[in-house]
Amino acid sequence: MAPLGAFSVFGLLLLLAGKPGQQGYRLIIVGLALAELLRASSDLLISLQGMTLVSGIYVWKNGSLSGQGFEISGPVLLGISLCLPFLLLLQHRIELLQFGDYTVRTLGLSLRRTQYMILVMALLLLLLDWPRGCAGLLH
Repeated sequence: MAPLGAFSVFGLLLLLAGKPGQQGYRLIIVGLALAELLRASSDLLISLQGMTLVSGIYVWKNGSLSGQGFEISGPVLLGISLCLPFLLLLQHRIELLQFGDYTVRTLGLSLRRTQYMILVMALLLLLLDWPRGCAGLLH
């Protein structure tokens, strides 16, 4: 259920913010607004639960995997190790983005494709370590 929600929010972010690269600050502002909306929604849902359930949810929401065994951390480690080669391939493209849109296009790099690849990779890494990723986005 969590990956479906993450992809839905990702799609909503792209829909509301427009195309990446046109106005970068819009993507950041809309992303922050969505994060605050989701945090407020989760806080409301937590406040409606009983105290015994709330303590477990609080630990999860703060991104702790404390007390979890290899059955939880193992797939996360495997997923990150599978994403690492793709991140290394994107490294050169990411470094070129610092020179600005015009220079990147002049060098023959597809700016929009690179930006989408970075967003998708960030989403995949977030999904791999969902509790920690949520805590990083929401706090």
